Amino acid sequence: MPQTLDPARNPNLPPLSALLPDAIRVGFLRLLERGCSHNARGVGFVCRDGLFSPLCSGDTRAARYRDVPAESPRSESYCSSITRSIEDLCHASVSEDGSGQGVTSASVSEDGSGQGVTSASVSEDGSGQGVTSASVSEDGSGQGVTSASVSEDGSGKGVTVCAGRSRTSINNGPKRSKKKLSCCEITLIVLGTLSAVMGIVMVSGGYQAMFDAIMKSQMAVTEGSTSYDMWRVPPMPLYLQVYFFNITNPDEFAAGAKPILQEVGPYCYREYHEKKEIKFHPNNTVTFFQQRWWIWDQEMSRNHTTDDIIVALNTIPVSAAWSVRKFNLMLNNLNKMINDLEEELIVRVPAGELLFDGYADPILDWVQENVMDENGTYHNLLPVLPIPPGIKDYDRFGWFYGRNLSLSYDGLFNMKTGHDTLDNIGVIDWWNKTRETQFFDYPCNRVEGSAGEMWPPNLQKDFVQFYSPDLCMTMKLYYKGEIEDSHGISGYRYWGSNLTFANGSVVPGNECYCVKGTCAPTGLLSGESCRMGSPSYISFPHFLNADPYLLDTVEGLDPQEDRHAFVMDMIPELGTPMWVAARMQINMLVLPYPGNSKRHGKIDILSEVPEVYMPLMWFEVAAGVPEEMIGQLQSLLFMMRTPTMTIIWSVMIALGSLTVVAVLARHWRKRRSTLV
Repeated sequence: MPQTLDPARNPNLPPLSALLPDAIRVGFLRLLERGCSHNARGVGFVCRDGLFSPLCSGDTRAARYRDVPAESPRSESYCSSITRSIEDLCHASVSEDGSGQGVTSASVSEDGSGQGVTSASVSEDGSGQGVTSASVSEDGSGQGVTSASVSEDGSGKGVTVCAGRSRTSINNGPKRSKKKLSCCEITLIVLGTLSAVMGIVMVSGGYQAMFDAIMKSQMAVTEGSTSYDMWRVPPMPLYLQVYFFNITNPDEFAAGAKPILQEVGPYCYREYHEKKEIKFHPNNTVTFFQQRWWIWDQEMSRNHTTDDIIVALNTIPVSAAWSVRKFNLMLNNLNKMINDLEEELIVRVPAGELLFDGYADPILDWVQENVMDENGTYHNLLPVLPIPPGIKDYDRFGWFYGRNLSLSYDGLFNMKTGHDTLDNIGVIDWWNKTRETQFFDYPCNRVEGSAGEMWPPNLQKDFVQFYSPDLCMTMKLYYKGEIEDSHGISGYRYWGSNLTFANGSVVPGNECYCVKGTCAPTGLLSGESCRMGSPSYISFPHFLNADPYLLDTVEGLDPQEDRHAFVMDMIPELGTPMWVAARMQINMLVLPYPGNSKRHGKIDILSEVPEVYMPLMWFEVAAGVPEEMIGQLQSLLFMMRTPTMTIIWSVMIALGSLTVVAVLARHWRKRRSTLV
């Protein structure tokens, strides 16, 4: 019969100090202290009748095994009075007789704290039977203790399961440690989850919504936006190139011959625009004046100068005769004035004066002195005299005279800003405080389309339109095809086709462009009502896309689409021009005034001229994207036109998901491979 360690059953048991070596005894007592001190807090080991029962139940017989005085039951001071220092004790096998038999294993931490103790198997008879396992938590608190199986007779029966704060069932097999996720693993899981969720949100429409919001904030014409600065002062350089038509046979033309023309030029100017007196309104519109000015560019003009003499038609007597053409008496008076003032049909003036500086004319001087001046002889007759506005309002004549730096010449604009929706960006609301002008009949007189510098995004393959104050009409450019510039930027090309200035015979309904019952040949737009009552007409250079009859009336013209077409290359996604070449030709209708049989209504200098729409000059205003903006534009279009961002978000979803799965799988394998 093996000895029992219970002093109640074996009063002759020697002191514990005699049974165990000092180091092992102290380490073993440390384990007992852990049980006792935690029992004093109500969470220690509680066994029915085992080794720990007397120690923490107040049984003073336990004192002989501790070599310390007995204390009161469950006393905190008693439990804490036990010696707490032990070092370098890792493993020991102990039996009752000190031989090391009877204890299967005891694992104690090096610092003696009880942390790191894995298991201890002890039996009363020293055989190692009866105790299957005892698991103690790392911190010695009793937490995490799974089970302890003890029996009095060493048979393993009559076991009382004891646990600290965490109680579980009896488990005689190996235990997997409950490893927690490390900080790195938690971080990777969080980042992976966020990456996957963000990718899903973006692919599902979040990116497009965010992109649209950013585009709207930058494209809308509001103070502080990118578009506002570019709209107020356009950054792209503009160039005005003017070509004149010299009349090489002036005497023959005056006598009735077909005019022979010679194109001379270019005469180049740098053109600048700036919006002035800008006022924003609550209805998402902005009111402004547009100031333009031009500076001579000798380099681009090559060997031409502003002093070059141009042989041109004198438009002053032609316009004056047109304004009174239906009244013979007035024609007679005009003829007398022309002869008295020695007015000529053909003038020879410097190019600079013909453009911006203006040149003096005898009729203009006479009107200013005798009609417009308050002390003039005919000033009282001013309200009834049929004097065209172009004659009475100017003291000199030039095609752009009075326009340089003028604040009001182009008129007052009211434009939609696009702040409410980009579908309205750049759309003109009214011009000179009207939405329907007096220049043409309805519906040709409507003010609509773009204000001329920006269009709503997502253009279609049909047409774009803008209101031109120079033409006093809404001009349509029709889709021609897809193009790509030298930088590899692709877009849509719109151009002035044969429909742009078509008359009613080509486009039914365009009869509204006829003025006072006079309809121009197709390809011409009357400027009589818009340009001060003169018989001026607008066409494309060299009568491109116009009635072939017009080419038969003159010599020296050669229409070529690549040189003379009005083209506008647009980036459809942005509604922004990437290249513009606005090309127009100014013509004037010359009529003969031979008078009747009684010579009434005759104008001597115009009596024998042929009827002809005389080309006077054509010009091109060209602008492109500045070089410093090419890179930004290419990057923006790359993002808009390719699935790059969709691919990026999809990769984020995949990487995020794989990261989470990989971390969890690694953690599961670690738990599976780690045994208690």
